[in-house]
Amino acid sequence: MNSRATAAPVGASNGAPNPSQKPNILYIMADQLAAPLLKMYNEKSQILTPNLDKLAAKSVQFDSAYTPSPLCAPSRMSMITGQLPMKIKAFDNASQIGSDIPTYAHYLRREGYQTVLAGKMHFVGDQLHGYETRLTSDIYPGDFGWVVNWDQPDTRLEWYHNASSILQAGPCVRSNQLDYDEEVMYRSTQFMYDHVREGPDARPFALTVSLTHPHDPYTIEEKYWDLYEGVDIDLPQVTIPKDQQDPHSKRLLKVCDLWDVDFDEDQIKRARRAYYGAVSYVDDCIGRLLETLRRCKLDDNTIIVFSGDHGDMLGERGLWYKMNFFEGSARVPLLISYPKLFTPRRVSQNVSTLDILPTMCDFVNTKPHPSLPMDGLSLLPHLEGREGHDTVIGEYTGEGTISPLMMIRRGDWKYITCPSDGSILFNLALDPLELNDYAKILTKKATLSAPLRPEEEEAQRIFAAFEAEAAERWDFDAITKEVLQSQRQRKFVWAALRQGHFTSWDYNPLDDGREKYIRSHIPLDDLERRARYPAVDTWGRETGGWVAGDLTPDEFRSLESLRQRLATLTANLKSLQDNVARSNPLPSPSSLQASARIAQHNLHSLQLLLSDKQDLFSRLAVHPSTNFPGREHEMILQTFLRKRLEPDVEGDALADLWGDVRDALMRRVRGFVEEESQDVYTAEERELGVENVRTGLRRDLEEEDEESDEEEEDGEGGEGATQGRGKDEGEDEDVVMLGPGGVEVPKQKKVPEKTKVEEKKGPAAEPEHALWFGVRADPGVPNNLRAAAGGVAAAAGMKGLPLRR
Repeated sequence: MNSRATAAPVGASNGAPNPSQKPNILYIMADQLAAPLLKMYNEKSQILTPNLDKLAAKSVQFDSAYTPSPLCAPSRMSMITGQLPMKIKAFDNASQIGSDIPTYAHYLRREGYQTVLAGKMHFVGDQLHGYETRLTSDIYPGDFGWVVNWDQPDTRLEWYHNASSILQAGPCVRSNQLDYDEEVMYRSTQFMYDHVREGPDARPFALTVSLTHPHDPYTIEEKYWDLYEGVDIDLPQVTIPKDQQDPHSKRLLKVCDLWDVDFDEDQIKRARRAYYGAVSYVDDCIGRLLETLRRCKLDDNTIIVFSGDHGDMLGERGLWYKMNFFEGSARVPLLISYPKLFTPRRVSQNVSTLDILPTMCDFVNTKPHPSLPMDGLSLLPHLEGREGHDTVIGEYTGEGTISPLMMIRRGDWKYITCPSDGSILFNLALDPLELNDYAKILTKKATLSAPLRPEEEEAQRIFAAFEAEAAERWDFDAITKEVLQSQRQRKFVWAALRQGHFTSWDYNPLDDGREKYIRSHIPLDDLERRARYPAVDTWGRETGGWVAGDLTPDEFRSLESLRQRLATLTANLKSLQDNVARSNPLPSPSSLQASARIAQHNLHSLQLLLSDKQDLFSRLAVHPSTNFPGREHEMILQTFLRKRLEPDVEGDALADLWGDVRDALMRRVRGFVEEESQDVYTAEERELGVENVRTGLRRDLEEEDEESDEEEEDGEGGEGATQGRGKDEGEDEDVVMLGPGGVEVPKQKKVPEKTKVEEKKGPAAEPEHALWFGVRADPGVPNNLRAAAGGVAAAAGMKGLPLRR
């Protein structure tokens, strides 16, 4: 049994995680990709795979990963469900599995993931099986057209593999497979672009990109064929005459129409060269996907899984394609890359793509349902360098069989058994080419009463144990009856469905062109800005968009605390302003001072947070110069920072102003991260920018105060006019600072403008800096805020709240 993980879950945090903090999952699949032919498993390989090699270098690499079934549909159905083919009735390429069987897409979707499939999965019937979105149709039919027929084992069905893939091998300009995979690639990369443009509230994704290459036919685009120009393509290492093949291999040669065909070396080399080119094409696709992740800045927070459904014999042992448990057909590549959690290493234990579902559950901190069947085991112990399981089970009832063909792979040993064919036993540590069948050797020596060598005695014990395990694990008679009944039912239904009007089960993805690109019902400017990545603000300045993983959970909590404290301070000021607006003459100094103290306390709390997180807030908000195009917003900000509170306002303009400010701030305080998280300025420029906004704001505020004072001197005065005005020019005698206990704080002379510009300022993070966040992120500031800015002011002093007497 597999030990359960004790490590912290991927993406876990002490608080409720922001969706962007959960890791995305990108699962890349290749079709019919033989692991023994790849450079990462075979240093003598001639296949060029630079992107795959680079990915392997930063992955946990599984050197002995296997398919649960060496055929497209059964292997994939087992992979997505974590259950063996016989348990879910995945008997062949025309088998449907129940829609009530949970898949990894169901588990991830329950954990808040957007589950997306692009490419081949060979579903029959239900075309989603838990995927929320399918970006493409499948390349193969989703119906009962490819049912195997055990009732007529010697009849070769017309849709079976044949010799044409080898005989016609070579380069092409375009092919059916290229058309399909290019669509898969376009839809997949487009999905990632669309995802990153959704912003911080986008759910994490689990995107499966399933390519059909390098599956036969053996043809590939010329530029990939040309990669191997001048290369002496290697021939298969093992050649077995047809009359010496095992029973299952003989049937495969016949059902694939290869029994009466002999290929010359040139034909074999052309087929292998085309296959090598197709693998290089897959490698190119991997590079494109990884580059898209990088350009979208998703690479640091995305777990990458790479594997295949099964392999290809490619002429080894005289066999082609798959449908057997020899290494070329059954062994698959498997990489899992997430370097910030899993240290790159190689794993030698035997594992299966059956294990992917429980592993993905561990990725998202959940477990397979304890009351539901599960054959797969999590790979998390292997990923963390701990002891993990070392056994793989394989089951096959597809083309070439007349009864169930099963495999057990454990340690150095591979055991294959079939009631109609007998059993096979290899020690792959001593015999990686699978040439010495110990089952045959032991039978021959027993017939001759010949003594056994030590390694043969060990093989005898191992073989007996495997035979007993197989008898206990599989009821071959019952499985045979179940497979035959399924075949007969599906053939009957298929014959009926082909009569009259035929309704296809194949998936037809929705692609509504009415909601894409430029349309009359979509505002053009808004559409263009939303579609652009990285995002820009109203004036074209690049904001970088939302970058998942840029902020830690602690930083998000700091931003939320900032928002709450700003909201509290705003509420305090609104209460004070409402009190002033409703009273004429003004309330008593003690009443005003009490309100001022509350506001001052909350302002001090805000200042402490700004000082404590100065680096964070300075990094997120930058005003490059006082001439920055956001001048309208700066004018509104000046209203927030006025040095006096005027009670003589008309109606509730002041309350309305701050109510709108509060609402805008509540909506947009997190939006500033989206606009400013990608700062293009150097540290020096950033510091200068913050200084500029402080200097420019204060200068403008004081100039506005002087203008306002001059207007009042020319006026006639009235109710609420300030008493005791000073006579000295330049002295701001409208404003009094009330200290503790209502004591008036001495007035200060205004500093000449030149001196003000040159005087030393405080730390970069100040309340105006924070308030700038809320306004700067929203280009659509309400008109009433702009209108109110000229006649209404609010206080935000550092050591006291200035009030008008």
